[in-house]
Amino acid sequence: MKKIRFIILFFLFLSSVFANVKLDLPNTAIKNEAFTFSLELQGEDIKFPKIDEIAGQKVSTISNSSSTSIINSTITKKIKRAYSFYPVDDFIFPSLKFSVDGKDYETKEKKIVLGIPKKSKSGIFDFEIVSNKNDLYVSETFELVLKFKYKSQMQIIDLAFINPNFKGFWYKKLDYQKNYEDDDYIVTELKFLLFPQKSGELTIEPLRIDAQYVDNSRNSMSFFTNSVSNKKIYSNTLKFQVKPLPENVDLVGSFDIKASVDKKSVNALDAVNYTIKISGNGNFDDIKDFDFDIPNAKIYSNKAKVETKYIDGKYEGFYEKSYTIISNDSYNIPSFEILYFDKNKKEIIKKISKSFNIEILKNKNLQNNIRPNLEKAPKSVEKKQIVKVVEKSSISNNILYFSLGIITTLLTLGLYYYVINLKKSRKLDDIPLIKKVKSSKTSSELLKVLSVYINKDKKLNEFIFSVEENKEDIEILKKDIIKYLKTIDIKDYK
Repeated sequence: MKKIRFIILFFLFLSSVFANVKLDLPNTAIKNEAFTFSLELQGEDIKFPKIDEIAGQKVSTISNSSSTSIINSTITKKIKRAYSFYPVDDFIFPSLKFSVDGKDYETKEKKIVLGIPKKSKSGIFDFEIVSNKNDLYVSETFELVLKFKYKSQMQIIDLAFINPNFKGFWYKKLDYQKNYEDDDYIVTELKFLLFPQKSGELTIEPLRIDAQYVDNSRNSMSFFTNSVSNKKIYSNTLKFQVKPLPENVDLVGSFDIKASVDKKSVNALDAVNYTIKISGNGNFDDIKDFDFDIPNAKIYSNKAKVETKYIDGKYEGFYEKSYTIISNDSYNIPSFEILYFDKNKKEIIKKISKSFNIEILKNKNLQNNIRPNLEKAPKSVEKKQIVKVVEKSSISNNILYFSLGIITTLLTLGLYYYVINLKKSRKLDDIPLIKKVKSSKTSSELLKVLSVYINKDKKLNEFIFSVEENKEDIEILKKDIIKYLKTIDIKDYK
């Protein structure tokens, strides 16, 4: 009551000083909630202050209303604007400067204290958060249950759960909602899965639900509608003691790692597919990708696939990443290890995958860069028959007509084959893969275009390997690639 009286006296003070100015400014702000204030100016010529930022936070205009009245030929405007922003700590509300009817005004600065809400106490509502663990390790999962209940005879119009800010925790909402009755209350439960991100004492501050309901305790002057009330309902606070993981360990839980290859011996420049799989339970989202180098080999990898689910109080998961390796020499794929902290055993566990030796079968022609020569088929020799015809007509005319016929036929055939080859060439040039090869300006761009076709064609594997080796001039190589693409069944490479 004292605070309310102070606020009323504060506003009366402002009104007495500025009869045509009203500043509605709260004395306190709530952490993680919007701080709202309004400014109302009345006069004929009004100039509002520009308010873009307060305490380093962006200010938004949430409402803007105006009205005009004429009394004894005097025009009076009334403009009211409401603003909102989210403070992060105690702050100084700045002095505002504005003008009304040519007269300048300036408000005084005011310190605003940022408060933390306390659990709501109500006979009709209750909001509680409960955890199944309070003493845990960094990245260890725990379950947070939100329980909201209200009197069964209440007429609820709307319930809005304000998105939580779990500072110091990584979290995800579980696909869980339970509704049931408990004595005279209707209860709704929601669940979140949380992972502490740092050690020490961490706090989950009160969460909030906004309720809109029919309030029969209020007097209503309407015959057709009931009184509607809005209420902010806050939960309790939870504190956690979080212990650090051992040095150089990021995972906590239980994990297993396996590796496999699709073949252990291949021809030179043929691809080998290598896969790493991790299964178990724990903080799977913190698993880092495995990267490695093999001398004289090219390694291409896909994005890791991670699948998780929450079953029987455990955060189970599956991690898989695939690699494609191309080399001209035999090589070794190293083993990989995964370290995790076993909370039950209170010790670091190491799991190691298998290593693989890949044998490259040498091809003499490929090794020596010798390409088999294709012999040209011998041209068939046509035998010409000479027929001697004796006619009375002019020999010179016959020769002329015969020559013109041959020339016309050759021109027709030549034009026909030219058009056919031109259409075929254009069709080939229109193929998406060829277009991409043509548009590649650097070896890295060309490699990106071709790398998705690894292991589809042995000749393409050779070209990919050549692109990697040739970092400067790729124009000649592009011509060879385009020429080859035109000779194969291009459908598989669109």
